[in-house]
Amino acid sequence: MHIQPFCFNPIQVNSYLLWDDDLNALIIDPGCYSNREKNTLQEFIQNNKLILRAILNTHLHFDHILGNAFVEKTYAVGSQAHKDDLFLLNQLPLHAQLFGVTAREICRQPVALLEDGDLVHCGNFTLKAIHSPGHSPGSLVFYCENEKCLFSGDVLFRESIGRSDLQGGNGNILFSSLKKLMELPHDTVVYPGHGPQTTIEYERLHNPFL
Repeated sequence: MHIQPFCFNPIQVNSYLLWDDDLNALIIDPGCYSNREKNTLQEFIQNNKLILRAILNTHLHFDHILGNAFVEKTYAVGSQAHKDDLFLLNQLPLHAQLFGVTAREICRQPVALLEDGDLVHCGNFTLKAIHSPGHSPGSLVFYCENEKCLFSGDVLFRESIGRSDLQGGNGNILFSSLKKLMELPHDTVVYPGHGPQTTIEYERLHNPFL
């Protein structure tokens, strides 16, 4: 499995494009906002001859879905997310405005609702959805056991953790989710929703919040 990170929009969201050797691809949290960012993503997909199969959203906060509508329309694919975050879709324009961002396009309802333990198959690789609420009610992380990697959204960052003071957040629930993630193999590489990558082992040893 190949991984290409992008840092998009004023909130600096990490979007991840994943693909296999047969060029089957999916994107996690398309946050592309400006025309330049959309062109960057589109050119990368085109230049590498990727076939985009799906959009996965770790959660539905505005900064992580700003590019959903563009990707949905451009590649005729739908998104997948957890049902407990659906209420956030209607609040996209307001939440974006609070951060000085204009949400020009409204993304569609997900075509599939993921639950804890669901498997998402894309070509020759598989991601396991792990429900990890606390930052938002429907936060998901995506774990690829074969590749030893975790896409943690805004649940876990390098030496930090997600906020729990936003609507639907809960600190106690967040810590329960983090405890579950700390049980993953120590050499699991963590690709967070913001900031640099890390590992489970590093966070066990160095994260001051755990």
